[in-house]
Amino acid sequence: MTRWTISVRILHWITVLVLLVQLVVVFGLQGPGIAMLIWMPWHISLGFSLLILLFLRLATRAVTSARNVGSGKVATAMQALLYLVLMAATLSGWFAFRSAALMPTPLVFGLFRLRPVRLPFDAPWTALHKAFVWLLIALVVAHAAAAAYHFLILKDRVLQRMMFAWKRDR
Repeated sequence: MTRWTISVRILHWITVLVLLVQLVVVFGLQGPGIAMLIWMPWHISLGFSLLILLFLRLATRAVTSARNVGSGKVATAMQALLYLVLMAATLSGWFAFRSAALMPTPLVFGLFRLRPVRLPFDAPWTALHKAFVWLLIALVVAHAAAAAYHFLILKDRVLQRMMFAWKRDR
């Protein structure tokens, strides 16, 4: 069985983990005003991490033999759409960010300031960010459902290509 390269698999599962943590952080943002001060730096840090992971994943796919391992056109389109929507969600979040009046610009993981981006045109960035996030969630659920379908129904080992082997494949 041909697997994705180890670098692709590691970056995939780190991205999954960061997305799950980001989901927990977003629920923290739903509290009273002080919750925003506590959770927004984490939200920004994780969003920045997702953007970096995305570029690492694209670079890895470009320079390695990490092409679609036995994937069909639908899987290839889904992967491209996931990359595109993840980029749109993270960038629209960055474009939507504006510091509150008495709140300093949050530090990314306490290390450096990620300054708000001022674009030469105006757009409803917050609404776009929310829409892209919901679209990303829908795509991730569809992606996971397709993986489960391959594993449970088709039994074609597509899911195993992205997993880490505990023992040698036969």
